[in-house]
Parts: sequence; C-alpha cells; structure tokens
Amino acid sequence: MKRYTTLQSTVLITLRFLIGWHILYEGFAKLINPNWSSLSFLKESQWILSGFAKWITSNPTVLNMVDFLNTWGLIAIGLGVILGLFFRVAAIS
Repeated sequence: MKRYTTLQSTVLITLRFLIGWHILYEGFAKLINPNWSSLSFLKESQWILSGFAKWITSNPTVLNMVDFLNTWGLIAIGLGVILGLFFRVAAIS
C-alpha cells in the first residue's frame, strides 16, 4: 500500500478536482447551449473512422443520440471524478 505525503495527497486531490471540474463544465456548456451539436466536429473526421462519422451525420436520429450521450456522459464522468463515485469507471471513460 502506497503512502503519500500530505503535499502529494493535496496535489493529487486538487488535480482530480480540476480535471473533474473541466469535464463537468464542458458537459454543462453543451447542455445549456441549444445550438450545440457534434455535427461540425464529425464532418471534419478523416482516416479510419471517417465512414462511421459520415454515417452518424447522415442520420439525424443517430446524431441526436450521439449529442445526448456526449453531453450527459461528460456530466456523469465529471461528477464521478470529482465525487469519487465509480472513480475507476469515470477515469477510464
């Protein structure tokens, strides 16, 4: 079992909070902006997954689902990292 000094623990907790806050902020920013969509980002896709991105952008229902999952996924991951709930799952996500 690793033991951290007080300074190390403080830095790690601060870093965890800042990273979680940034992810949570990005989710809320997408949530409150009614004009936000991943469409422009996906249209710029190139190389391996460009066909998949074009399929998403060509289907409005799929695009809406991707936007919903992106927004709420960021919010859930940000809260998970900040609060430590399911931290490993949130960190991997």
